[in-house]
Order: sequence, then structure tokens, then C-alpha cells
Amino acid sequence: MDTLLSIIIALSFGGAAILAIWLLVEAADAVLRRRRDGKDEDDFDDFDDFRY
Repeated sequence: MDTLLSIIIALSFGGAAILAIWLLVEAADAVLRRRRDGKDEDDFDDFDDFRY
């Protein structure tokens, strides 16, 4: 029973690590995409694009 529990715990931590890495990659991709499109974090000109 202890072996099964340790396997489940190891798989849970492995899944959490994979999820954390995936989130970091997605965040880095979003930042790089904004920089490639010419929009920095301090660029607030996006408000002009809204149509009312």
C-alpha cells in the first residue's frame, strides 16, 4: 500500500511540475508575441481600438 501511495504522490508532483512549466512557457510566449507585435507592457494605446 505504501508503494502505491508513493507512486501516486510522485505522479501528482510530476503533473504539477509539468503544469508549472507549461504555464511558464505560455506566459513567455505571450510576452514575446506582444514584443514582436510592437506592444510593450507600458503601451496603453489599445484603448483606441475599441468600438463603441
